[in-house]
Amino acid sequence: MAVIHADGNDLGKNIMKMAQDGPEKEAFRDLSVRIGKATEQAARKAFEQVVKRNTKEGDLFPFRPIVLGGDDLTVIIRGDLAIDFTQAFLQAFEEETIIEFKGFVSPHFHTGLTACAGIAYVKVNYPFHYGVHLAEALCAQAKKVAKGMRYDRTPSCLLFHKVHSSFIDDYKSVIDQEFRAGQIRLDYGPYFLSSQNGYATINELIHWVEILKEDASPKSRLRNWLSELQINQEVASQQLDRIKAITSNRYVRELKLDKIFERRTEEGRNENIEHTHLFDAIILSSI
Repeated sequence: MAVIHADGNDLGKNIMKMAQDGPEKEAFRDLSVRIGKATEQAARKAFEQVVKRNTKEGDLFPFRPIVLGGDDLTVIIRGDLAIDFTQAFLQAFEEETIIEFKGFVSPHFHTGLTACAGIAYVKVNYPFHYGVHLAEALCAQAKKVAKGMRYDRTPSCLLFHKVHSSFIDDYKSVIDQEFRAGQIRLDYGPYFLSSQNGYATINELIHWVEILKEDASPKSRLRNWLSELQINQEVASQQLDRIKAITSNRYVRELKLDKIFERRTEEGRNENIEHTHLFDAIILSSI
């Protein structure tokens, strides 16, 4: 299953701008009501589009809302629906905030809000508080990256992680323990609702997963390559060349095997780190 936590972007910044304009106190109450309505309507739309359509008539919905208020959302959902639900929610949140803030007293909200989300994939017996903590940490990391792009409007995105250990205390420790292979990082997110330089979109991630699920895809070979990458990168390079040589051009093209690494500046360091998208895609294809 998955625990999803989503949170609106730039709300505090826009409230400060609004406060400087000196509106009536009633405007702040109106702001709260409008945001709450937009979040609820976005969650309702995502539920209808994803959960309801993928539930047989008479079955219980594989979905439980935990928090739904203000610009916050926390839900438990069946694992295979999590990415689609989160994408639908982020899209609907942008649309609904534009609708709700039409005619609002402060012009700083007229373009609506964006949101970021974290998805923690856990087993059903995993302690719930750890799952929520991880989803919140993933959401916070997604926000950090998105805000670091220094746009006037922080872009919507999501970040996910499948738990392999008994529990996770800190997401940064997960990166150090599970996602490093020398100067290569196996995590590729966050994934954005719209195109951003150097990062993939949620649609691209979904496409890679669909390709990997095909019977003829080189999924098992690429999984072995990822394992070797953490042991001997020279041998891994030879394996990758072999995979590209025996794999059809369609899979080489669709899975971006000729551009398997994206170079980014490592946070807090001067050197550049190469990230690969295949680990995320393979992990997600197994859910």
